[in-house]
Amino acid sequence: MEHVSVLNEEYQRNAWDEMKNTINNKISEISLDNIQHVAKKLFLTNIYRGRGVLIKTVIEAQENCVQSTPVYATLFASVNMVFPIIGDLLLRRLIRRYQQGQQKNSLELKSPPAIFISFLLHQHVADECLVRQILIDLLTNPTNGSIQLAVSILLICSTKLDTKHREILLAILLEYRMSHQFDKQTNCMVDGFLATRDIYNQVGSKKVDEIGKKFQVIHAFELFHHLDPENYLDEFVYDSNYKVTENHYSERIKIIFDRKIYIIAIDTFIGVQYEETCSPTQTIRIPIVRKIIYAAMK
Repeated sequence: MEHVSVLNEEYQRNAWDEMKNTINNKISEISLDNIQHVAKKLFLTNIYRGRGVLIKTVIEAQENCVQSTPVYATLFASVNMVFPIIGDLLLRRLIRRYQQGQQKNSLELKSPPAIFISFLLHQHVADECLVRQILIDLLTNPTNGSIQLAVSILLICSTKLDTKHREILLAILLEYRMSHQFDKQTNCMVDGFLATRDIYNQVGSKKVDEIGKKFQVIHAFELFHHLDPENYLDEFVYDSNYKVTENHYSERIKIIFDRKIYIIAIDTFIGVQYEETCSPTQTIRIPIVRKIIYAAMK
């Protein structure tokens, strides 16, 4: 009877709906304090089958709360260690979102995926070439907003960029700074970054690098290439091999839990906050590095 029930379309559709609810609930409650617990609960759900739902949910959550991007990037760093195909799909969809912002000439649409991709570079999920292309795009025909976004990206992951290219980008920023064509807030933000770039992102970076090099699969994409977001994965599809597929997933996750072969690298670097005074009436954004937590999943 069990074999018949799992082949019933209504049974599978109900299971799909239950999986969607689990993913939505766990993503809505995730934080730095509970990320290990939430990640484990998500792994116990078939996130391979539900990868479209998982990615769609996280992208929507990140767009509504960009300050939580480090949490979502850390979650996907863990997922990518186990299922690189999910990290691949996440990046393709983020790139597609950025492309849509480019087509509409909307920095507001481009900003969330750009920040997300930057944190994925920091977590060794994205390749540096992709972030470099984003920075070049932002610094070509620059505006106050695009320069501020570029600086925010550099605050997140500049130490993960190749030294030669990083220095070129910094020289471009300095040239813009000296041109006096941008507003005071933008100039102060650039000044703050240039003054602190050698120290802000060093805490714990060696440990993150060690984890990334040992466990991660890094995905390389071109920013403006056509990429298939595979939106059909967001919808229910009947599976004639449902039981075999679910059993295979359960066996794989059991092995992962037993061997503890995936590691959460929780980096609580939140990004940038207004902190120090640039003048009596102006503040600059500098990075706040609070703590680095490394923990094996238990």
